[in-house]
Amino acid sequence: MKRLLLALLCTVILLPSCRKEENKEVIVNIEQTEYSLPEQGGAVDIAFVPLTSWEAACTDSFVSIDPSKGEASKEEVHVKVTVDANDAPYARAIKVKFVFASNTVDITITQDAMTPPPQPIDGNMETEDITEGKPIE
Repeated sequence: MKRLLLALLCTVILLPSCRKEENKEVIVNIEQTEYSLPEQGGAVDIAFVPLTSWEAACTDSFVSIDPSKGEASKEEVHVKVTVDANDAPYARAIKVKFVFASNTVDITITQDAMTPPPQPIDGNMETEDITEGKPIE
């Protein structure tokens, strides 16, 4: 009886290790996930080969994505993400989410803050660069 119990126990322990490993196919590989843009804005090109249908989205109104969705392909796809000028005095981080079947890839685009215009010194027309504190020549 002990031998039967021991044989059963060994079978239960070893059986799961004999399973075939699941074939986990890579659905997409986006090599670059971080970009930066100047305050004037611009566009970044995101390239990948989608092995499944996909969608890209961003909740920021100053961002456009073209194309924003597509089908599976063996050819490289280029997605253009365009960001408007940043008129705020602070830098911003933009998140673009790509969804491929059950996988997601987050792209981050950082954009510089608006450079403030030169300010007059003591009411005269001579100006100084307020970021450096030196007179502009």
